[in-house]
This record gives sequence, structure tokens and C-alpha cells, in this order.
Amino acid sequence: MAASDIGKLPTAAPVAAFVVTGMVTTVLGPILPELLETWHLSDSAAGALFTAQFSGSLSAGALSGLLVSRIGDRRTLALGYATMCAGLLAISAGAHAAGVAGAFAAGVGMGCVIPPTNLLVARGRPDRAASALGVLNLSWGIGAAGWPLVVSATVRLGAIRAALVGLALLCAAASVAVLALVRDPDAVGTDPHSAAQVPVARVALFGVLIWLYSGTEMALGGWLPELARRLPSAASTAGSAAVGAAFWGGLSAGRAAISVRFDRRYEDPAVFAGIALASCSLVLLITARSDAMVLAAAALGGIGLGPIFPVTVAAVSREIPVRIAGPLLAMGSLGGATVPWLVGAISDTSRSLATGVASLLAALGILATLHVGRVRGRA
Repeated sequence: MAASDIGKLPTAAPVAAFVVTGMVTTVLGPILPELLETWHLSDSAAGALFTAQFSGSLSAGALSGLLVSRIGDRRTLALGYATMCAGLLAISAGAHAAGVAGAFAAGVGMGCVIPPTNLLVARGRPDRAASALGVLNLSWGIGAAGWPLVVSATVRLGAIRAALVGLALLCAAASVAVLALVRDPDAVGTDPHSAAQVPVARVALFGVLIWLYSGTEMALGGWLPELARRLPSAASTAGSAAVGAAFWGGLSAGRAAISVRFDRRYEDPAVFAGIALASCSLVLLITARSDAMVLAAAALGGIGLGPIFPVTVAAVSREIPVRIAGPLLAMGSLGGATVPWLVGAISDTSRSLATGVASLLAALGILATLHVGRVRGRA
């Protein structure tokens, strides 16, 4: 795709719609305390809701490249947002079985939207792909940070179901908007990479990086509200939603920091500094004894994680062919389907959600090691 296409395709309707995508991706975390109580779920059963959502996203994301080639970008995005709408309405129905099915459907919609939009932006600005992706994912982060605030406001009124229906209507509006305002490119440029030239080990490395990062992000963001409620500071449901907002707000800030004239030579240092900051925030989080410390730790964790995904996707867009890059990005959904569930399972086994969340320190350590391998392999 020519660089000129970037101004017509991703900077208007798709980027604005990505705010809604951020809300849908993180929809379960802020309402999890309510679902645990209403549906009488164990932590592992609650974690299975994330598994349903991201299994749907993984399935659709793996096929998103084929879908785009058959029906085009705008129809793929419109279909994705329409499917998110249906899934949210099912979750709002109030029954556990409908909620699981709705989480899966919302995930399918995410899989139709997230990989195509990220690749569209990255390949439109190959010289500053991380910066361009920072702008796109800042939009996503605004939605992710805004949803806990919506829940915090509506939980006092007992209107969480109304919030879900409202979000579903936003998805419907996004579907109509991208169908009407986004045009498919007249021609897709030739792929600068050859699949035969990319070692299988390199592709596998990127797949694990995306899986582990996305799983860690969703596990931390998803379980934070419930962890805050259980900590000795005894945050209220509304207060725990504010903790979720602090995390996603910090993530947005981290991505905003790399979206303004972020040079390629700073990408790798930003990743390692982010992993170190996120690790420190986890230690602070699980030892916190006040609401202020929990909020600070959540925000710092988000800031640290912020640059990692855009930098990783930028590297994928430079090194991996388009037809492989789409399924690779779908590995993020596999992370969302497995790591939050694993945290819940560890919590059930140890009878301590703090122990489950603390296990993410190991994930961050592995992530740092793999990024060292990525940098050395590129050299």
C-alpha cells in the first residue's frame, strides 16, 4: 500500500472506531466483580470468560487475511463491529450461558478488526511504523481506559446492563461508519518480504512474543479490578473500576509517548525499559496496602507495557510477509485466551489472587529474554 493511502484509510473512521475496539477488548475486566457475584463463579470459571472471548478473536484473526482478500478491508471491519455488537447484547442478557456465547462472539468481531487495522497502519508508514501504531493503539487505549469509568458510573445506579447495551450501539455505529467512510485501496502493493526468506524460528519467535505480551496485558488489566477489591485496602466496586481505568490510562500514556516523532533507534530501549517498569509495578501492586498505592502501581504497569506491542508489531511488519503477519497478530488472542485463565487457575490453587497475579513476573522475565533474542537475531 502506498504511503498516500494511509491518510485516506486508517486515520479517520478506523482509528476513531478503534476507541470502541478498546472498550470491547477490555469489556470483561471492570464488570468481572459483578459477574462473579451474579453468576456465582469461581476464579477459574471467570477466567474461562476471557478464554471464550479470545478464542473467538484467535479464530477470526487467523482468517482475517483471507477475509480481507475476499471481501476487502471495509467489509471486514464492518462485519467485525457488527459481530461485536451482537456479542455484547448477548452478555447483557444476564444468563451465564448467553454471556459465554456473547464473549466468544465479541472476540470474533475483534479478530476481524484488530489485525487488519494494525497491519494497514504499520505498512502505510514503514519508516515510522512504531510511531504510527502508537497513534492507533493510543486510540484503543482511550477506549480501554474509558470503559472502567463508564462501569464505575453505572454500577452506582445498578445499570451495568444499560452500559453494555450502549457499548453495543456504539459498535453498530462503528460498523456503519467504516462501511460508509472507508474505501478499499485501489491496489495493494507488492509484499517486500518473501516467505521463503524468513526463517521458521524467526516467525515462531514473533508468535510467542505476541502471545505472551498480549496474554500478560489482558491478564493484568482483566484481573486488576478484582484484585483491588480483595486487597487489604478493601476498595469498593467503583474504586476497583478506577484501578482498571488507571491501568488502561497508563497504557494509553505509554503509547502516546511513542506516537510523537518516535525514531526507530529508540524502539528496543523503550521495550526493555517498559518491561522493567512493569515488573516493578507488579511488585508494588501485590504488596500495596492502600488505595493510592494500588492506583499508582496500576498506572505504572500500564505505562511500562505501553510501548511493547507497537514496537513488536512494527518489527513484524518489517520482517514478515503480509499473509503470515495476520495470523501472527492473532496469536495475541491466544494469549488473551490462556494467560488470564492461568492466573485464575493459580489463584484457585493457591487460594490467593495476589499469587496468581504475581506469576506474571515470570511472564515478563521470559518476555525480556525473548526480546533479547529478537534484537540479536535481527543483527
